[in-house]
Amino acid sequence: MMKKNQGCMQRVVVLLVLMGVSGPVAAADAEKGRVLHDKACAACHASRFGGDASRIYTRPDHKKKSKQEVAAMVAFCSQNLGTQWFDEEVADVTEYLNKNFYKYP
Repeated sequence: MMKKNQGCMQRVVVLLVLMGVSGPVAAADAEKGRVLHDKACAACHASRFGGDASRIYTRPDHKKKSKQEVAAMVAFCSQNLGTQWFDEEVADVTEYLNKNFYKYP
């Protein structure tokens, strides 16, 4: 289990570094992120929030306070679900969530 968590943390660190530079992450595609989110995330979130997947993002006590924290959570969930998303896909989902729910700079 320790090895799996170390690998996940390494991916999160790489993603956070990428968030601060130009490149594929800077050109993240929110529409691609929506499709990925709807396929891999929405059903789980809906089951936890009475059928409304968006409530996980709009509840007043949400814990993510920056776009980087949202990206880290998306990477963490992707790793745990075994989506095998590339960093660019994690960035796309992050962009979708940020554009539609969080609105961080």
